[in-house]
Formats: sequence, C-alpha cells, structure tokens
Amino acid sequence: MAECNIQHINARSGTMLKGKEFWNRIAQDYSRDRTLSRKLVLDPELYGLARNAKGKRVLDVACGTGRISTHLAEAGAIVTGIDYSEEMIKIAKAEAKKKKLKIDFITMDARRLGALEGGFDLAISALLLPHLPSLPDISRVLNEINGLLKTNAAGQSRLVIAEPHPSFDVYMRNRLTSGDFDYFAHGLEYTFEMRIGGKSLKSRAYHWTLEDYCSSIAKAGFAIRSILEPEPKPALKRTNPEYYAYAKEYPRYMIFDCAKSDHN
Repeated sequence: MAECNIQHINARSGTMLKGKEFWNRIAQDYSRDRTLSRKLVLDPELYGLARNAKGKRVLDVACGTGRISTHLAEAGAIVTGIDYSEEMIKIAKAEAKKKKLKIDFITMDARRLGALEGGFDLAISALLLPHLPSLPDISRVLNEINGLLKTNAAGQSRLVIAEPHPSFDVYMRNRLTSGDFDYFAHGLEYTFEMRIGGKSLKSRAYHWTLEDYCSSIAKAGFAIRSILEPEPKPALKRTNPEYYAYAKEYPRYMIFDCAKSDHN
C-alpha cells in the first residue's frame, strides 16, 4: 500500500526536494504503487467522465506515468500527455510501447502549453494545481488549456480538473485535530511526505480554497457544469471492506467538470 503522509512546512527533519526533482526521484515506485485512494476512488471516476472519448483528441495535463493517458488510448482516444518530470515521461513512453499504443508523451511544464498544436476535444488535469505556487500560475495553465481546446458548440469542448478536496487536503487533515489551521490561508505552503516502495521523500505543495479554484476556472473562460466528490465504489466494500470504511470518512477529491464557454 502506498502511503502519503504530510507534515507542516515547519517540519525540519528529512530531505526536502524541489518539485521536479521530487517527482523524478519518486517516479519508478509511483508508477507501480500509487496511493489506494488514487487507484480506487479518483481514477475510476475520471475514466467514467471520459468514457466517450473514442476518436477524440485528448490532452492529459500533468500525466505522470501515463495511467489516464493509457486508459484513454486503449478506449480509442487520440492522446497527448505532458508532464515536466523527465522520469515520469520516460516510464509513460515505455508502458505505451509495451502495450503497442500510440500516445504522444512530451516533457513540458504545464505553464508552457502554448507550444502545443491546438484542436483538442477534452483536457484532463489531475492533481496539478496544488503544486503551483501562485494563482497567476494556475490562471496561466487554465488559460493555455482553453486556447488548445476546440471552439465549437457550447459544452462539446471540456476540461476535467481533479484535485485534493480543499476542505480535506493534506494540510487541513493534519491540522484539524489540533485546531491550528486556517482554511482561508490562500496559497499556504506546506510540506508533504510520500512513502512509496520503502522510500520517504518530501516536497512542497500549496493550499488553495474552493473559491480559488472556482474563480480561476471562470476567469479562464470555462463554465462549471458539475462538481463531483467521488465516493468509493460499492464493489470496494466487497473486496476491501477496511479500506472502504476508511475512504467513506470524508471526500478525498473534488472534480470539476467544465465546458468551454460560448464566447471563447
């Protein structure tokens, strides 16, 4: 089981790694041993939202080791996956080759998406925004995604964003019991520790509120069609009742299903 343990930014023990270095170091273990909540709660919901992607051009932003990209390509989508971690992209390419899938994986910072050719029908961004240090960075990513999506009938060009639930992200979870937290601390920097495959590495993330996400999405020219708080599927109760009970305690993630607005 992959574990993710987050500590406050003032924690002094352990090795602190910058974003790209962290993901490059963790990539090999992360590719085979992601967190259970990702595998059993979030990803199934994302697959369902993108179930009609056959024949469509899909952009997977911050694709990591390519799990979502691979799933969509197997379903017949024409997929481009980008991530700024060279090691993540290397693993994604190897997996696609192994499965004989044609996926265009590119090492790229999500804030530089303008270098891509547009015309996408769907963009998916999963677990990226808490790793961006400012609202202008978030706005830049969302604006660039908008520019890459097709301009067509309202609701046909979509963006799906999946992030840790802002009321229960790692910062909030670990501080709620002590009462020492500030939900409205927009962009609060905190340290997170990921233990995968025997490794324990730390990096930094940022706490954004629901208002931060919704405002940034709207300003980038998207209409929020629905907001989802994915629950563990009933099948999980039969296969892993202990984890099912744990996953039902609070929503781990929040998903925004967005459409490109009419005026874009």
